[in-house]
Amino acid sequence: MPELDPHAIPPVAGTLARFFRSGNGPTHADLSTVFLETGFHEADPGSEVTKQQRVQQVVASAGERPSEARNLMEALLSEMRASRCFDPDSYGFSEAAVAAAQRAFAQAGWELTDDGEPRFATTGSVAAVAG
Repeated sequence: MPELDPHAIPPVAGTLARFFRSGNGPTHADLSTVFLETGFHEADPGSEVTKQQRVQQVVASAGERPSEARNLMEALLSEMRASRCFDPDSYGFSEAAVAAAQRAFAQAGWELTDDGEPRFATTGSVAAVAG
């Protein structure tokens, strides 16, 4: 998967943070693990702020390190899937949040499936040639 465009990261940060409103999503401990394992722990304000604020700030900091942003996104999305953020039957699920995240990832050149799996987006002409 290609690097995320640094200019596309702020909208991605904002849309991913929305999944954490009202305490939804992975736990503070899960977020700490993701940020530590992906090397973004220095940008983490810690559990003194809301999970939404933590995610927004850490993901936004990935714009300074776009070559490492992919690992952060994949790890965070994996935790979000494990916490059922993309499961329509889950408490706190938001179809609007999923759609907004998909739009933000599309602007970054990635596809985000309804299940929260990131993929490199292909254009119609490339897909037609490959097909």
